[in-house]
Amino acid sequence: YRIAGLGAVHGFLPCPLLYPAYLYAFVQGSALGGATALAALGLGTIPAVFLTGTAVSSLDLSARKRLHRALGAAFVVLGYIPFQHGLAVLGVQLPAVPLPGFFPW
Repeated sequence: YRIAGLGAVHGFLPCPLLYPAYLYAFVQGSALGGATALAALGLGTIPAVFLTGTAVSSLDLSARKRLHRALGAAFVVLGYIPFQHGLAVLGVQLPAVPLPGFFPW
C-alpha cells in the first residue's frame, strides 16, 4: 500500500521530459496538431514503461531493493549536476561531479 500511495503522489508531479513535448505541442499552431503530438508521445512511451515494469517485477525482492537504492543514488547525482552547473553560472562554485567523456566542462 505504501508504494501504491507513493506512485499515486508521483502521478501528480510533472515529468521534466514533458516540458519540451508541451512546447512542441504548443508551437504546432492548432489544438489538433498539439493533441496529436502529445498522443504520439504517450503511445510511444507505453512499450518502454511496460517492458521496464515487466523486467523489474521479474527480479527477486532483494535485487529490487538494491536496484531501487542504486537508482535513487543515481537520480540524486544526476539532479546535483544541473544544480551545480546552474549555480556556477551565477558565480557560486560547488564541487563538480567528474563525467569523463560526456561533457567538456
